[in-house]
Amino acid sequence: MSVIIGTGTVLFGAALTYRLVPMFNYTSAAAAATASGFIAASIRAGYWPIPQSLAAVFFVSFIFVLTAYVDNFDSRCLFLSLLLLIALATTHKLALIFVVVTLFYVIVLIYLHSIKQKVPRRAINSICGMVLLSGILLYTQMSSTGYITSIVYRVVALSNVSVTQITPTAAVPPMDPFYIGIHSTGYALVLMSIAGIGWMFLATQRPTPEQIILLGAASAIVTLGFSGMIVKEFGFRRAMDYGGVVLVVLILTSVVTLYDRRALRVPCSVSMAGIVAILLIASLAAPAATPDYEHYPRDYLTSSEYNAVTFADSHVTGEVHSDFLTTRVGAPAGLPDEQREPTYQSADSSHFNGKQVEGKYVLLRPTVDVYDTGPLPTEAPMYRLTWDPEMAYNKSYHRTYSSGGGVIYTNQTTTS
Repeated sequence: MSVIIGTGTVLFGAALTYRLVPMFNYTSAAAAATASGFIAASIRAGYWPIPQSLAAVFFVSFIFVLTAYVDNFDSRCLFLSLLLLIALATTHKLALIFVVVTLFYVIVLIYLHSIKQKVPRRAINSICGMVLLSGILLYTQMSSTGYITSIVYRVVALSNVSVTQITPTAAVPPMDPFYIGIHSTGYALVLMSIAGIGWMFLATQRPTPEQIILLGAASAIVTLGFSGMIVKEFGFRRAMDYGGVVLVVLILTSVVTLYDRRALRVPCSVSMAGIVAILLIASLAAPAATPDYEHYPRDYLTSSEYNAVTFADSHVTGEVHSDFLTTRVGAPAGLPDEQREPTYQSADSSHFNGKQVEGKYVLLRPTVDVYDTGPLPTEAPMYRLTWDPEMAYNKSYHRTYSSGGGVIYTNQTTTS
């Protein structure tokens, strides 16, 4: 999977650029391969081969195959598109949402441009059919996994309950919350801003059907990126994971098109090199480009920490209280929540306020410097504790197990 993810985004980014640019095909493809391979999202996917990273490769390949289909209406491309839709539906829970939003924007753009130019009826019918199929697959996926039910419950809960922001009393952000937001999403904002300029240029010209597909995909990426302000499942980070390569292709396509239409006075190769340099600088300075960025929480458990989770899975029944990351990855996979033993509960609301958890079992990661707040409604998305929970638990709890990176405590005074 790592090889497929690492090479897939680069190859499809280069191939998509080669297909869409009107000239300098090889130079543009090389620039796209370089930028696609080194943007923060691609680097992150390379060391974190999760299903979402594989779905991102499928998404970019779907865009490539779709552009090929609207160009020559080869039935083989249509068949590949259908296979990729099924692959996306079975790989990640949100992949089809990116497809549906992309196809929606494509239909809107086709309608807007049909006033100025004739768009083949066959292309419109095929894309409408894909929207219908994608919608059916999306509904089937959400229903069968129960994800749609959880979304409904959350929407109802949010509409009936006013969320009050929590202000930790025994934890501080590792840096100013505003700076955290800018620093963590800066590379995405740079990429989206440059892509937005390219989008406006291509959209106001007479884009080819293939370029309309690209414009629709870029519109979906930006829309779902900003929707993260409302729906936490999306956001800039996830949007870049899925569509960072698409935005790179859009930027390079617009640069070459500008040069082709005599609207760019700087040599095309110089312009592409400058764009690639800006993207590389912005991406390599982003926290997403490294798994252990200073002053940021880790997204993984070390082997020592995971040994403590394995011990809890084998010897503990009931609830284990721990931090957000441990509760997310610690529970045995493949079982419904009610069948999992042990079940993991977040201890962050207590620990961020300097309090011990009132539960029987607690799993600490004492070597962690910065903790992810997860779903807690706090001002900053990460905090550093100002007290030593290990010392406090050593005094009042029984130290049952220690692997160095993880410590399990048992409260002898409670049975729950």
